Amino acid sequence: MHNNKIRIKNFGPIKEGYTDSEDGFFEIQRLSVFIGEQGSGKSTIIKLIATFLWLEKACVRGDYQIDSFTAEHFIDLCKNQKLQDYFTQTTELAFLGTEYSFTYIQAQNSFHVQKRNAETYVRPKIMYIPSERNLLAVLEDAEKIQRIPIMLQNIIGELDSAKKTYLPEYFELHLPYHTVFFSKPQMRIFIKEKKTSAIVSLSEASSGLQSLVPLSIVTNYLSDSVNEDVLSKLTQLSKYEKDALFPVIKDKLNIKDGSAMESLLKTFFMSGISKMIPQNVSGKLKDILKPYINSCFINIVEEPEQNLFPTSQVTILNDLLINSNKNEDNVLIIATHSPYILSAINNYIYAKKLQTMGKRTKSISDNCLLDYTDVVAYSLEDGYVKNIMDDESKIIDTTIIDNCASQINTIYDELYVLEYADES
Repeated sequence: MHNNKIRIKNFGPIKEGYTDSEDGFFEIQRLSVFIGEQGSGKSTIIKLIATFLWLEKACVRGDYQIDSFTAEHFIDLCKNQKLQDYFTQTTELAFLGTEYSFTYIQAQNSFHVQKRNAETYVRPKIMYIPSERNLLAVLEDAEKIQRIPIMLQNIIGELDSAKKTYLPEYFELHLPYHTVFFSKPQMRIFIKEKKTSAIVSLSEASSGLQSLVPLSIVTNYLSDSVNEDVLSKLTQLSKYEKDALFPVIKDKLNIKDGSAMESLLKTFFMSGISKMIPQNVSGKLKDILKPYINSCFINIVEEPEQNLFPTSQVTILNDLLINSNKNEDNVLIIATHSPYILSAINNYIYAKKLQTMGKRTKSISDNCLLDYTDVVAYSLEDGYVKNIMDDESKIIDTTIIDNCASQINTIYDELYVLEYADES
C-alpha cells in the first residue's frame, strides 16, 4: 500500500485539506506522521485512512458487491469510527488504494468504486489503536461491556488473542525498567518493576504504562503473526472465504474434479496442516494465497506518546518502528502532539543516511533506521494539511517544533526583563 493517496475536503475539522498538489491528494508512506494541535484533524485523517483500507480489503475479499456500494453504505461504515457527523454538503473524499480507488461526493450523493490495474495486492492486517486504550487497563472484563465502541472491541479481541498466544511465557517489552507478564488462571496482565521486583496489576499501574502496555503487546503480537508461514495461516480465513477461495485455487493449480489432489486440498483447507501439501505444489499455493492471507501489518496509532515521559516516548516509538521494519510491506501511521517523536524520527533518518556512507552509531538500533523516501510527515492547522518534509536537508522540517519553543522562550525573556526593569 506504499504510496497510496487520500484527498479530504470539508470533512469535520478538515476544510481545504491538502493544497500543495493540484489534485489535492497527499501520500501515505511506510511511516506517515500527522502532527498538530488538539482538534486540528489528525485523528480524523487517520480514521478515514483506516476506513478506506478496511473497505479496500473487504472489496478484495468479495464482502461487498462493488457495483451496488452506495454513499449510504459508506456513511454507515464511517459510523464505526464515529465520523458520521463530519459530513457536510460540500464534503469530498477520495482514496487511491492498491486494488481499488474510491470517490465520495456529498453534493451528488455518490460513491464511486473503480478497480485499478495495480501491482499485486498484499493483504494487510489493519489495526487502529485509539487513544482510549487506557480503558482496557481499568475495566475488568472489558470484552463483556455492552455497546463498547468498535475500535476498542477490535483491540480487546487482539489483546485477548495475544494473551492466549504468549501464555505462560513472559512478554518482554522494550522498556528498561519493567517486565510485563500474564497470570494464566486470572488472564490478567501484571507489571514487574525490575529494580525492586514489585508487582502490580496493570489496572493499578501508572497511566503511562496503562497506555503503553496494550499498544506494545498488540503491536508485537500482530507484527509477528503476519510473518508466519502463509500456508499455516489458512485457519485465519472464515468458512465463507475458504469456500470462495477453493475453486480459485483449483483453477490456478489446474486440479481436476474428483482427483486425489482435490481431496488432499480439501483436507488441507479443513486442517490448515501445510506438511500434507507436496513441495512442488507448496510454492505455487503460497503465491496464490498471498492476496487472501494477512501478509503485512498496517499499524495506525493515536498518540503513542500518551501519558509518557519524553524518554519513554522515544522508547515506544522505537518499539513501533522495530515491529514495522520486520516486514517490508508493513506500514506505520501515527497521529501525535509530540515534538520528541518528530525529533527522534529525524535522528533515525539521519543515522540511515550516515549508514549508507559507511558510518554507524551505537546509539540507535539498526532496526529503527529510516530511509527518507519511506517517511512523510504532515502538519495540520486551520483546516489545511501541509507536507513538512524538507527535501533539501532530507529530514522533517522542525519549524513547527521551533515555533513552539520560541514562544516559550519569548515569554521567559519578557519575564526576565520585567524582573530587572527597575534596576537599570
